[in-house]
Amino acid sequence: MKVGIFLTCQHPPGSDMIAALEGQYAMARLARDRGWDAVATGQHYLSEGVRQVQLVPFLARLAAEAGEMTGIAGVLLTTLHNPVEVAECIASLDAIWRGNFIFGVGLGYRDVEFDAFGVPRGQRVRRFEQCLEIVKRLWTEDNISFENDICKLTNVTMTCRPIQQPHPPIWFAANNDRAVRRAARLGDSWFVNPHATIPEITRQLTLYRDELARLGKPFPAVLPYARIRRRRWRWPAPISPRNTGLTPPGGKTRCCPETTRSVSPLRPCSAIALSWAVPRNAMNSCVPAGKRLGRIS
Repeated sequence: MKVGIFLTCQHPPGSDMIAALEGQYAMARLARDRGWDAVATGQHYLSEGVRQVQLVPFLARLAAEAGEMTGIAGVLLTTLHNPVEVAECIASLDAIWRGNFIFGVGLGYRDVEFDAFGVPRGQRVRRFEQCLEIVKRLWTEDNISFENDICKLTNVTMTCRPIQQPHPPIWFAANNDRAVRRAARLGDSWFVNPHATIPEITRQLTLYRDELARLGKPFPAVLPYARIRRRRWRWPAPISPRNTGLTPPGGKTRCCPETTRSVSPLRPCSAIALSWAVPRNAMNSCVPAGKRLGRIS
C-alpha cells in the first residue's frame, strides 16, 4: 500500500491565505521527508464558507515541494471545462511533475457550479464524456476536427503533450452505480469515494469488477481509496503519526470534528490522509463496517 496526503486548501473566510498556503507547503514537505508517496488536492468553485485556491496553480506550486512524490488531481471537475483547456493544463502539469502525475476526474454535483458554467442538468454526463474523449484525442492524434456546443476544432494538432504516454493515468471519481460502471468503461482506475460505508463500497466493487469483465478489461493494478478521519490528526493505524512520524506543523491544524454522518464537503479541513494505491485484494478493514467517512470532493 502507498500512502499520500490530500491537501484541501480550504480555509475559513478572512483567513490569511499567504500564511495558510505556507502551512500547506510545510505539510507537503513534511510528508515528503517522511517518505509518503503522493500529494493530492481537489477543486471547487464558488465555495460557500471557505477560501480555496484553484487546483491547477496549486498543484503546479506543490511540485516544487514534492520531491519524488506523485502529484494527483483529485479531482478536476471536467464537466465545467473546455477540453482544450483541460488537455493543455494537464499536459503542462505532467511536465511540471516530470511525468509523475495522475489525472483524477469527476462529474461534479453542486448546482451552483453547473449554473455558473452554463451546464444544463440533462447534458452533464454527455459533456463530461465528450470532454474526456477530446482531451485524449488531443494528446494522441494529429489533425483533429470536432464540433459541439462548447468547442470547435478544425484540423488542429496539440503540440504540448503529456510526458507519460499515451497520457497520465486517469482516475474516475464515482459515487453511484452508474458512475462506477462509467469508471470501468472509460477510466484507468476507480477513485473510490471517501464518504460511503464499507459495505456499500464492497457492493460497488463487485459492480466494477463485473463491468470490467464485460468489457474485457483487466482489473487495474491500483485502486485509490481516500481514507478520512474527522478527528484532529488521529489517523488510521497504517498511516498514524507513530508509524510515519508525520504530525501537523506546530501540532495545530484546523480540521473538522469527528462525525459518523456525511458532512458538507466545504467545511474547512486543511489536510486528509488517503490510501493512494490499494492492492486489488485489499479493501482496508481498519474502518468498522457501517461507519461513514466524511466527503471531501
